[in-house]
Amino acid sequence: MFTENISRDGMLLRWEDTGGRLPGVGEMLIVEVELPEREGFERRCIRCQTTVARVHTEPDAAVVWVGLRIHAMEFRVAQGAPVHREPLSQKGYGSRMY
Repeated sequence: MFTENISRDGMLLRWEDTGGRLPGVGEMLIVEVELPEREGFERRCIRCQTTVARVHTEPDAAVVWVGLRIHAMEFRVAQGAPVHREPLSQKGYGSRMY
């Protein structure tokens, strides 16, 4: 999944078909959005407590758009392995869901 857009109140994720379960409307998720790395600083992320507001499937495509309402967010030091980044020709940064 990749972050397409984020604001103070919401987030739009591009959820590519990986064969996993899609979240349902009303489901609560914790999402960590990896921030761009800066030399001399620890890796950082934004941890967001969210609720799924909408799920939209593109016809004949392997992409699903998931809209999230953000209830709380905090900046923190990123934990775990780095998230796979998409090619530079596309927008967005990697996200993890818990």
